[in-house]
Amino acid sequence: MSITSKSICTAPATTTPAGIIICVNSRGAIPQRLKGWESFDVEKIAAAVKQRGYPVRIVGVSDLWRLKAAELRGAVVYAATSMFGQYRVAFEAVVHRAEQLGAITLPRWEHYLSYENKVFAASIAESKEVRMPAHCLVSSLTEVNEAMRYCGVPNVWKLPYGCASRNVRLVQDDKQANRLARRWLGSPVWGNGANPSVASRICNRFFGFYSGRGSGTILVESLVSSPGYDWKVLVWNEKANALKRINRKNDFRASGSGVFLRQACSEQVLELAHESCRKLGLRWGSFDIVEGKHAPIVVEWQAVHFGTLTSDKADSFYQRTSTGWKEQNGRLSLEGEIAGALIDELGEAATI
Repeated sequence: MSITSKSICTAPATTTPAGIIICVNSRGAIPQRLKGWESFDVEKIAAAVKQRGYPVRIVGVSDLWRLKAAELRGAVVYAATSMFGQYRVAFEAVVHRAEQLGAITLPRWEHYLSYENKVFAASIAESKEVRMPAHCLVSSLTEVNEAMRYCGVPNVWKLPYGCASRNVRLVQDDKQANRLARRWLGSPVWGNGANPSVASRICNRFFGFYSGRGSGTILVESLVSSPGYDWKVLVWNEKANALKRINRKNDFRASGSGVFLRQACSEQVLELAHESCRKLGLRWGSFDIVEGKHAPIVVEWQAVHFGTLTSDKADSFYQRTSTGWKEQNGRLSLEGEIAGALIDELGEAATI
């Protein structure tokens, strides 16, 4: 049974194209809350959109795939995704197809591809001139020394995938860099006489895939010295929540430490998060920001499937005004903010 045949469909299939389409998973959910398997309240998002007089449809992946260009052109599409690659590929495909057929997607297709891909995220940020550390890629042992010269020492090494500071290391010198590169870079690197091993061939023969270890690419970044903490800032349109995260003991990383403080966040940090969000073409997003020696700097960002602890547990939020950021009491309705963003995106598209 398709999603559109269920009770969660809030508008008939003949809805005019200039509306909002929400694409959910097979359980009618958009998993992304305090815990990654908890969903936003999809019905609440749809109700907020309808309350402001805009047509909205809730569809599944297959339903979105079947929509024609005439139904998609001018519409705003907001889709779920998944932390599991085998499920994520379908959402990435239907979002791309919707864009190609004239829909506006929020987040954009490229933002979906940047999830669990720090290399692609760094590439997008650089192209949009987001203030981030200098970085380069290492894909072979011959590139290690040049990366060390380019980024300076110490520097930070990251695999493309991983959360809560997993697969992130501080590298102090060339010896440590070469040792880590040998451990992280691995097969399959084929061609020019390098073929799959016997074990890999046997794996493919019986299980249908070639085995391989390691990563093809490492992201190397200049180290931004922190004062012992960083900021997790979630931007929601013209509002934001901020959480101060204390570094792990004897470590340069704050992500994954589990030690959080609700303290006043500086305007410079909040403004950098908001500015970066807009540069990336987003209306909401997650930003890890370090207060560097001269200015704050974004060290990581996410547009989809980021945790919402920073907002879910906050009893106040920051409002951007013409005179700066003002803290206000109260808890944000994330569903309300998402609905507002989708409507604003639709309104902007209508004026182009």
